[in-house]
Amino acid sequence: MLMAVLWAGSAGAQRGDAAAAEQLFAAGREAFERRDFASACPKFEESQRLDPAAGTLINLAACYEKLGRLASAWETWRGALQVLTPSDERRPAVERLAEAMEKRVPRLFIELAPGAPAGTRVARDSVDLGAASLGVGLPVDPGRHLVIVTAPGRLERRYDVEVGEGKVHKLVVEPGEARHATAAPSTASPAVPAPLPPAAPVADRFASSGGTRTIGYVVADALI
Repeated sequence: MLMAVLWAGSAGAQRGDAAAAEQLFAAGREAFERRDFASACPKFEESQRLDPAAGTLINLAACYEKLGRLASAWETWRGALQVLTPSDERRPAVERLAEAMEKRVPRLFIELAPGAPAGTRVARDSVDLGAASLGVGLPVDPGRHLVIVTAPGRLERRYDVEVGEGKVHKLVVEPGEARHATAAPSTASPAVPAPLPPAAPVADRFASSGGTRTIGYVVADALI
């Protein structure tokens, strides 16, 4: 069933660079058949960017699934459903695939701990999460995720969380401890060293020798 759906071409609304999109789609299919999914997915993505089409989305969703990117796969299956017409023969299969994928996608709830300071910011995998995203079970790919919490005047705190396929994980977060205040610079005047006594005239320095040193000795003594 899936292969029949995938073999539907990338034909869609003609806009952008359709010729390039078709070539990229074909290259993506070749890579997919070789099970080189890491190469196939970017080709499908670029094909979709140049000339959006339901067939490209269907293949891209299947490619994401092969890479274990279940949240991306589910989102892309749903995107395909938005452009497939009710009479499209591919629609029933895509509906079943999207429904099955939804059950496999993990959900990660991230909540702020009570008393978290104003201005606390939360990022998951380098994506900033707004206040509306907190406390909601957002779909994520299975595996490890990094959550970073920051706030003005507080140290950064990191949470390394792993979520399994089809699982729901709840995480309560808060920023780190207060930063130590930087010591204020001292206002005391720096110590001024006592002035050195004036040097004796050169003639006085050599008075004991009767001033008979040669010029070579005078220069050497001055450098000591």
